[in-house]
Amino acid sequence: MNVVIQRTPNITGEVIQMLTQYVGGVSMETMAGKIWEKYGAEFSESEGDAFRRQLAVFREVVERCVDQQMAETAPDQALLQFYFRSYASEPAGESINLAQSMVLTFLNIGIHDFDAQFRYVAKAFRQRGQSYIPQELCSGGMGIEDLESYLSKPLVQQLQELPYPPEFKWNLNLVLLDFDRYLGQLEELLRPFAAALERELRLFEPALAQFEARWNGYFASHTTEEFAGQFLNVDQSYGQADTAYVIPWIFGGNIVGIDTDDEGHVYAHVGILIQPFFRAARAPASLDQICPKLRALGDESKFEILQYIADKKAYGIELANELGLTTATISKHMSALRSYGLINAEKKDNNRVYFSINRTAIVDLLDDIRSCLIR
Repeated sequence: MNVVIQRTPNITGEVIQMLTQYVGGVSMETMAGKIWEKYGAEFSESEGDAFRRQLAVFREVVERCVDQQMAETAPDQALLQFYFRSYASEPAGESINLAQSMVLTFLNIGIHDFDAQFRYVAKAFRQRGQSYIPQELCSGGMGIEDLESYLSKPLVQQLQELPYPPEFKWNLNLVLLDFDRYLGQLEELLRPFAAALERELRLFEPALAQFEARWNGYFASHTTEEFAGQFLNVDQSYGQADTAYVIPWIFGGNIVGIDTDDEGHVYAHVGILIQPFFRAARAPASLDQICPKLRALGDESKFEILQYIADKKAYGIELANELGLTTATISKHMSALRSYGLINAEKKDNNRVYFSINRTAIVDLLDDIRSCLIR
């Protein structure tokens, strides 16, 4: 697989992340503190000094791009809350806000111009329709086993099935019914912050140059699968993809994410504070974490599903036919197994979702049981 390390961040994605942190009260110091607590002992003296210098740059940029813009433009605080207040899903606890749902769902990483990105989002929404955002929000499209049945439901019913609080679903309904107007409002809200961030990107040039060199070196001797296993603790194959793009996240300083598209590309978002020697550390599991997984394995149907996908991938309707269960029952079981991290899900073939067992998670669970019961 060809791996391309991008040096230029996506301004639109960055400014949304920046304001999400601002409204949510999350600082780069908080992110960096978690990194330092976890990996500080592994930094050399020079690496530690560079890490601290980078934090000073973050503080300066936030002051210029957020605090100063807040003072100069005095944006409507109610609008900021409307678009950037985050809501946690159940049961996974993943957070989302309206700005992320509207823009990041359609974000084209290859478009760095702010205005061009919003034109692309508007066009993509018209092409894919109102149902595309709720479809993606259902665990990234992975929680929908009978996609045709889901898409045939009224929009209100699709939104009701989202695993998010009622306030978020109500606001998203408003947005979807008049998407162009709300998108235009969000674009104008973000514009001064995006312009300020573009002016200050020069401050990140040393860090972005290091990012490019660092990850070129890493992928010279590691595969995309090894990257996903090391940083995300995910056992996933990307053999069908022909190109992987590694994109720097400035305001996602300690975040690592990986996704695929329908064109055979893999996109890895990597926070610029992340170092190649980092590893997804797994703290000892508590009984509250172990016992629900054991209850899931104790359900005969769920166990049969895991057996069926132990050495192959299968999609929802296939599982229903093979195991004699309804698609609704399969959907419920897969949602539970995914919430415990026991299975992987991969979208392909026009958004059909294929499931496979997460071998790493199963081995980790067995290790946790062993450590609790065999001493």
